[in-house]
Amino acid sequence: YQVAKNNIVVASTDKMYVNADNSSRGPVKDGRLKPEITAVGVNVNSTTRKDEYLVASGTSMACPQVAGAAALLAERMRQINGTTQPRSDVMKTLLINGATDIGIPGPDYRFGFGFLNVERSLIMLDSSRYITGTVSNGGQSVHTINVPPNTARLKVLLCWHDVAASPMAAKQLVNDIDLEVTEPGSTVRRPLVLDPAPANINNPAVEKEDRLNNC
Repeated sequence: YQVAKNNIVVASTDKMYVNADNSSRGPVKDGRLKPEITAVGVNVNSTTRKDEYLVASGTSMACPQVAGAAALLAERMRQINGTTQPRSDVMKTLLINGATDIGIPGPDYRFGFGFLNVERSLIMLDSSRYITGTVSNGGQSVHTINVPPNTARLKVLLCWHDVAASPMAAKQLVNDIDLEVTEPGSTVRRPLVLDPAPANINNPAVEKEDRLNNC
């Protein structure tokens, strides 16, 4: 069976951003990118069942940090937008696009889009630096992004919750939506995509059309 595609899979590192030995890595069966994001999961001081504390390691220590960050983003979205039920795809987008890139440049199969950075995600949310919308089959949706002067880097991420495919399907992506970013000088940029071939999984991502992922 294929693994889920609309969830968030969290990798674990120590406090020096070194991959934990017990943290799984991608790609998944059809070549999709997993994990999506990384948090500290080694030697984390946490609570236990008897009103005590313990130091433990594992993705069970890393995942609650990302879950807590998502809860804070959802709470903040309710405060500023009056939204009673913030969209989970927007929460996912803010989390992974705000992540700090670690490992090889761009997304990779060890750390996903990078290390959890709640501050940057909150800045995107507070500044309304995200767009929601729909696109018809075979259609286009065009948006203009005003980049402030002296901006060091622009990160653009397209993410949507895709409908379920058959768990036995060779490829899980159903709605294949492409992203193109056109610079003022007419240069066209495309998503950074990894090569899931076993011999190439450690290679840096390259710009091309993404035919596997919905983020």
